[in-house]
Amino acid sequence: LGDHVTKQQVVEGCRSWVADAGEMENAKLQPEVQQWLETLTEMREQGSNRIDLTWCDQLELSIDEYCSFDMDVVRKFTKDPVENNAGDFTIAFWMQPTGSRSLHYPEKRFYPSMSFYSSLSPPQHNLVIGKTP
Repeated sequence: LGDHVTKQQVVEGCRSWVADAGEMENAKLQPEVQQWLETLTEMREQGSNRIDLTWCDQLELSIDEYCSFDMDVVRKFTKDPVENNAGDFTIAFWMQPTGSRSLHYPEKRFYPSMSFYSSLSPPQHNLVIGKTP
């Protein structure tokens, strides 16, 4: 989440969006949600465990308030490379399974993936990176 938004704000945003839609099922029918929902459905059918971002209680349970980062450190780290490399820099990610819930069934294998969102409520992908079975 970084230091600009709290877990409470994310959950309140979800509940407000679902309430504005009338109910959760109406929220899922919104056109801007369809790409995300198709991806969620496809990944679940393949056996991957994914969070339903329209289920606000599940979203709330999935957020770890202590898994955060200090944006000042990020800005300081990226300032020099960005200024000296015409705005280009490289980002590396390291992922590991966090128990059996991270495994793809029925093979019980770990297929890492990462989703970047422009919005959580309604859920809209910017970029999805990962390995599929």
